[in-house]
Amino acid sequence: MNDFVSKPFDPEALIRKVRRLVERARGGPIPIVVLGTKPACHAVDGPLMSSIDAGVVKQMFGDDLPLFKSMLARMLRDYADLALPISVSPDDQTIRSQLQGRTHKLKGSAGMIGATKVMLLAGAAEEALQECRPVDIVEGILRQLSSALTTLREEAEVLLARQPERDADTAKVANPPNIGTADIDELCALLESQNLAAVDKFGLLSLSLSETLSVARFDRLRDAIDDLDFQRGAELLREAVNASKLSRAMGN
Repeated sequence: MNDFVSKPFDPEALIRKVRRLVERARGGPIPIVVLGTKPACHAVDGPLMSSIDAGVVKQMFGDDLPLFKSMLARMLRDYADLALPISVSPDDQTIRSQLQGRTHKLKGSAGMIGATKVMLLAGAAEEALQECRPVDIVEGILRQLSSALTTLREEAEVLLARQPERDADTAKVANPPNIGTADIDELCALLESQNLAAVDKFGLLSLSLSETLSVARFDRLRDAIDDLDFQRGAELLREAVNASKLSRAMGN
């Protein structure tokens, strides 16, 4: 490891740090190119909800509201257990260690999407568990964290229920077109190059893919792309294509 940035990270700070590391390795400065800019049109010009810092959302996601919604939904789903009442035993170090790990991960995930209150409370819970603070203090922080997560989930319901126009249009297609080799190759290439355009491409092909792949294969592929695990997504897509070819060969 050469260096690190802490989450939630500032994209400009990340670029500056990478630039310094590359310049150090090359032994010379990288020329700065000033590109022409146009006014940004953010999809989240107003406050999304009281539990979310809209400034962080703009900084981290720009116009990509669907990506923000995907990460918000994923966080609420993955950490739903921390929204439930939790009892902490002073003698059960296994449970305390697991809770410390869970709150540490939640702190990073919440920070990435601008859920500042959840991030701070998750960090406070992690610290209290790490320092072996008394049970009443730990459980008090966990109750506050549970309340913050519940509030965030309730506020997010309307936003997450709202479908983008392109999704509504896609849902109206009764007979999705067959997917060509070019479409699969393009999606695989986007996934393998870690290009966020893969999310949009998958959205356009998802209905056809769901008709073509088995339920289990499609669900695994969708989960990988939702998690932004693009390398895994590319592997799953290639496996699905090979299995389909094998199935046709055996049928013949």
